[in-house]
Amino acid sequence: MTRKKANALYDILETREVEQGSDIVKDQIILLKYKELKLSRTVKLRLVTFRDPIKGEVLEFLTNLMDVSAKTIAQLYKNRWVIEVLFKQLKQNFELKYFLSDSEMESSLKYG
Repeated sequence: MTRKKANALYDILETREVEQGSDIVKDQIILLKYKELKLSRTVKLRLVTFRDPIKGEVLEFLTNLMDVSAKTIAQLYKNRWVIEVLFKQLKQNFELKYFLSDSEMESSLKYG
């Protein structure tokens, strides 16, 4: 999951229904075009457009998660940054070379 760049090129394949009155503005399936090593490629992704109810800012998220609600995608992105701030604080305050965890995914992450 990541934010969409302003200059991203894509075609809309499908527009999904969103709940009226929700913070989700749009939920679309897109074909994103990008270049990698001088080769043009495309990938099928989901584009979720979210309006922050506090700041009024509109954010666009790209993900390959097709089976979860758009609201869940927005919440996952928000929670991701809470975790990133925690990792940054741990790294700065404890001069960690590695961060080990009980989680298989997290224990493979190297910090330092």
